[in-house]
Amino acid sequence: MSHDPGDGSMVRGSDHEDMPLQAGEDVLVAQETMTTTMSVQRSIGDHDARRQIDQLAQTAAAAHQPTAQQISRVQQHQDVIALKTSEYLQQQHERQLELQEQQEQIRRQMTGKGCKLRSTYAF
Repeated sequence: MSHDPGDGSMVRGSDHEDMPLQAGEDVLVAQETMTTTMSVQRSIGDHDARRQIDQLAQTAAAAHQPTAQQISRVQQHQDVIALKTSEYLQQQHERQLELQEQQEQIRRQMTGKGCKLRSTYAF
């Protein structure tokens, strides 16, 4: 009636027959518990990861707003500089044309006077 199942304990014959089933069930329960524990840990890890991702997204969104505003201000400043530069270059071009016209008038006057002077002193 007594039998050694291998761990040194003595069990009755009828208990021994149930023993492999119980040991198998114990292993199965242990595996299921381990699987459930790992699944819960993974779920907690996934939840933590999602929470961290959400926090990073919020931080990025918060940083994006001032950055976008600053970029907009820089672009507006560049537009103002471009407009002023264009106006300045246009003014310089017009001034250069005026100076060229003045030079041409002076040249004509000098040429005209030179001709008159030559004709006056011609023998």
